[in-house]
Amino acid sequence: MRCFLSYKTSENNLSTMKELMSSIRETLSSLGIDSYSILLDYVANDNDSGREFMDCAFSEIDKSDCLLVIQNDKERSEGMLMEVGYCIAKKIPVVIAKQDQVTDTYLPEMTEYAISWSTRDDLLKKLKTFNFNNLKSCL
Repeated sequence: MRCFLSYKTSENNLSTMKELMSSIRETLSSLGIDSYSILLDYVANDNDSGREFMDCAFSEIDKSDCLLVIQNDKERSEGMLMEVGYCIAKKIPVVIAKQDQVTDTYLPEMTEYAISWSTRDDLLKKLKTFNFNNLKSCL
């Protein structure tokens, strides 16, 4: 099993998100699940375009069994929304892990699989008990 990790990042939260993605990767690995994170795995060139970036994401999603969306910010992410839409169109299961403080979003309604979490430790605990092997394709 392999999960593509989707999330919103910016220069303001780069180190925090790297730490969170590393923790999520360790948790998934302990369950025997491989993961791909653009933040941790993509080697960017200074002149990479948004199109090249998204083409890489779509290529990695195609190698994955599911998309795990970490939604911890109410601000929208173009990349995350494209990744979710891509997975829905390709019938790749999408798991939305939405932090409790995030409001005004309908992403959890777009899939059967939603996890609500409050803290980093709460998220990791819930990921450990989530049954990734029971995922089925999106409708």
